[in-house]
Amino acid sequence: MANFFSKILNNLFQSDRVADEEFYEELEEAMIQSDVSYPSCMRIIDAVKREADRKGVNLTKDVQKILKDYLLDTMSVDEDYYNFEKEKSIISVIGVNGVGKTTSIGKLAYHLKKKREKKLFLPLPIPSVPVRLNSL
Repeated sequence: MANFFSKILNNLFQSDRVADEEFYEELEEAMIQSDVSYPSCMRIIDAVKREADRKGVNLTKDVQKILKDYLLDTMSVDEDYYNFEKEKSIISVIGVNGVGKTTSIGKLAYHLKKKREKKLFLPLPIPSVPVRLNSL
């Protein structure tokens, strides 16, 4: 999803066009195509519009920074939010076919193994899923 979403967003924010209603509709469409739920999509766009109005911003390149900051702020947690070092953990990954769940799990496992220097148990629900080794 992230790669697909990034490509769409880069196309939306390429120019210095004015962030009008047509732009926000295209942003909404891009988010929905990237599997962002409709309620989440509307909440994000409403927050971005409010912040853009508050700052007097009307160019898409400026809205892009507001969107990025909003998403980072919304999704960030404190360093000690959950202690993976001391707690047993189950991470559930869901999504539609072809969005990169298996690849993301592999990347996450690599990161955690490298950081923790411990073995991980990673059962996959569908063992026949083809994984491109070069994407891991």
